[in-house]
Amino acid sequence: MKTSRPLYWATVSHERSHHLPVPAVERGRAPEPPGLGIADERALVARCVAGDAIGWRTLYERHFPGVERLVLALGVNDGEGDDLCQEIFMLVLRDLRSFRAEARLSTWIYRIAVRETIRFVRRRRLRWRLSELFHRERKVTLPADWSESAASRRHYLRQLIDRLHPDRRLAIVLYEIEGLPVAEVARVAGCPENTIWTRLHRARADLDKMAKEANR
Repeated sequence: MKTSRPLYWATVSHERSHHLPVPAVERGRAPEPPGLGIADERALVARCVAGDAIGWRTLYERHFPGVERLVLALGVNDGEGDDLCQEIFMLVLRDLRSFRAEARLSTWIYRIAVRETIRFVRRRRLRWRLSELFHRERKVTLPADWSESAASRRHYLRQLIDRLHPDRRLAIVLYEIEGLPVAEVARVAGCPENTIWTRLHRARADLDKMAKEANR
């Protein structure tokens, strides 16, 4: 089989629909769990700042899954990801007083998560580079049961995404899998929207190329 895009893109679509509480075609806002509007969001933050333990648990449980997916998608392995997520949410709790609701709470949390993940990776720079070189030398292989196994499709997609440039990986994960609109992705990444569109275009081209190589 020589087709490429449907093989990994079907997995992207599955992951996106599996994680998002709203249809993937809705690009008007960042993905939030249903039932939490902007006013409710501000009220929840106020409760957390006031020391409300139940409020904090609510915030943590609503946003932890997205942060965990983001951290893992940016290349942190499962064994280290949980500890890093805990550190991220400690910072979220510490800095909640500075949240001004100029962006959605999820966007604000994602920015902290991206910043801390980058710092985490830089602390392991040498080992990271050696690992990246090792992985890049290994050819991505298409699982024989990819069409029947969701786990195989996720593993295949993870192999491809792990080989993207970090900036492109962040853009593709936030836009295609997490479903954030480009404006929100740009806020998380700290760059202009046009830059995000460019990174998405190049990430898709990279994925196409790697998928074709995997199918040879």
